[in-house]
Amino acid sequence: PIEGKYNAEEQGIIEKKLTEWFKKRVDLLKEKDGSQWAYKTILNVIFGISSNPTFESIYLHNTTGNTTLFCEKVTVLIKEEFEKEGYTWLYTATDSNYFIDPYKDNDKIFRILEKVKKIVFENVPFPQDTFQVELQETFKYIKFFRASDGTLAANNYIYVTEDDRFKTIGMDFNDSNATKLGKKIVYEILKPQIIKNLSCSFSFSYLKKIVFDLLKNNLALMTRIIK
Repeated sequence: PIEGKYNAEEQGIIEKKLTEWFKKRVDLLKEKDGSQWAYKTILNVIFGISSNPTFESIYLHNTTGNTTLFCEKVTVLIKEEFEKEGYTWLYTATDSNYFIDPYKDNDKIFRILEKVKKIVFENVPFPQDTFQVELQETFKYIKFFRASDGTLAANNYIYVTEDDRFKTIGMDFNDSNATKLGKKIVYEILKPQIIKNLSCSFSFSYLKKIVFDLLKNNLALMTRIIK
């Protein structure tokens, strides 16, 4: 449950200002204005320090916990509403849900999302028109990866969109200190095959041959990219 007590009749001065800045950032995003990053940074910093008593003018012990809880509850609500309608849940990543769509009907998806939004608005004191639950991406292939303990690795997956765009979330080969070799193998050699075959299954012998062939011609690929 939400912890602490809140004024459900009127927003505070800080909350009003944060709402104003958030709406400003939304407008700047629509205009593709780079200054939106300044607003994002300010909002993130204030969120981070709001639970630190050092910053007594904006300190509120329950802010971060309750904000996180709210996001988790909305994510669970989305999962439940889609499952009621016959969608198969695949994965939840932070504030996103992934489903198998048996209907191929975007209008149906939008109706469910509007229902979720309506439920949320009925249960919060200050509904904001900037609050959105939306269909972000449709894909025809997705591959999740497991950690060493056998569980799904958090935020590590590859997918191919309906229009053949190759997307990666997390993944070691995207790290700033990853080798040039790893990036070259994934993006220049494996990526076209994954898009074409909708599969990430490659034999060890095939990958080993790729590595040796590349290094035979250019040992510099083993260097790490340091940023």
